[in-house]
Amino acid sequence: MKKAAIISAIALVTSIGGQAFAQQAINVSQFMNSNISATTVGIAHDVCCNVGFSALAGANLAEVTGTASSVSWNNDQRFRGDATAITVGQVGNIGGNVALDSAAFANNATGSFAGAHEVSINSVQQNWIDPTAYTTANVFNIGGNVSATAQANGNVLNAAAPNAATFNVSAQQYGGAAMNGSVNLTAQNITGDVTGITRGFGNSMTLSAGGNMNIVGQQTMVAPINTTTFISANNVGGSVIGSSTSLGNVFSVGNR
Repeated sequence: MKKAAIISAIALVTSIGGQAFAQQAINVSQFMNSNISATTVGIAHDVCCNVGFSALAGANLAEVTGTASSVSWNNDQRFRGDATAITVGQVGNIGGNVALDSAAFANNATGSFAGAHEVSINSVQQNWIDPTAYTTANVFNIGGNVSATAQANGNVLNAAAPNAATFNVSAQQYGGAAMNGSVNLTAQNITGDVTGITRGFGNSMTLSAGGNMNIVGQQTMVAPINTTTFISANNVGGSVIGSSTSLGNVFSVGNR
């Protein structure tokens, strides 16, 4: 089992033409070469209010905030292991809502640079073994709504610089592992709505800035994405909604 995480931040102040400009260099290196799992098993009967059970398994998570006028962010995340999240619920005679959720991800990086005028990002994200999320539930006699979700994600990169005049990004995402997600929900005698949602995607980039953008993004997914939603619902007072979504590569760029 091998884990490594190196995070550093360097702040400098330089003077150009008699004006001071703050510079910030942020370097993130996260490597995980082992399995990670989270399991929640919940049994709840005769509860007055809301009930919620959830499980989250994630390998590498980086949340970066740049506060200087000029920010440089180098991000390197690599995962070689299984990330598995499982939620199981047996819930009955509940006065409020019931929510059961599971989520697994390999690499997730978010950068917020609200005060920066120049932003440069260089990011590499790779995962090699399967993120998996399973939610299974049997619920009955519920006074509110029932929801069950499962989400399996590979690589995620989000960055926003709403005030940046210059926004340069070079990003690479590689998904060498399958995404597996499923919801199995049995619901009886429900006053409100019943919802079951399963989502899985390999690579996702969402980038936004207020000024000029120079973006080079590469997304590669070489493994399957499997999502399944099963709902058995009887005597439901509201709506019954089920959906499954499988996406390989998602890329979104916009001016904000």
